[in-house]
Amino acid sequence: MSRGVYHVTDNEIKQRLELALRLVEPPSIEEVLEQVSTHGVLRGPVDWVFPAWMLYVEYAVQKIAETFPLSEEEKRQILHFRETLTQLLLEAQRQAKAKLTALYKAVVEDTYRVEGNKLYAPDETWMYVIGDSTPHIPIRGVTAKTCLPDLLKLPRERLELLQIAGGQATKAGTRGILTWALHSLGRCLPGRRRDTESSTHAFSRLT
Repeated sequence: MSRGVYHVTDNEIKQRLELALRLVEPPSIEEVLEQVSTHGVLRGPVDWVFPAWMLYVEYAVQKIAETFPLSEEEKRQILHFRETLTQLLLEAQRQAKAKLTALYKAVVEDTYRVEGNKLYAPDETWMYVIGDSTPHIPIRGVTAKTCLPDLLKLPRERLELLQIAGGQATKAGTRGILTWALHSLGRCLPGRRRDTESSTHAFSRLT
């Protein structure tokens, strides 16, 4: 790329954006669980990976409901948890697709510009392009507050120990609905405004 001092080429950017925006069939729960089990993350085009996360959240909530005896209040909380995460993912998908589309158009039409470590489309949509790192876009203003109920009813000290163990299992590659649920029990998604970054690598499995 001639308009910036880094190692990612125009063609590489174009290819990554094409992969991120390519048309795909909707995910199946079998595909989602296979990726989570094998890789611990979900990767694919923008129109696959966000629906895949929504499908995984739906599946997780269903399995939690089947595993734990829930009061009516806990049922309400867990459904709110599911709906809130779904809305966050929908907004993140909307932003990601719009930004990736604008950036792809700019690269194809050669109307982008580079300032520092950012590549800009004419409408000021931008993404980070830093050295050999995977380019990534910011997703802003995705905000909500929700809690997954404390289903185990353990004292806070014991719950925190189990959550630490669950987090270590996740880092070690031991994945599963109950591990995810355990790590989230009694925790809230904060209601303050947060900016998140989304990697194009999260939307496209690059070979």
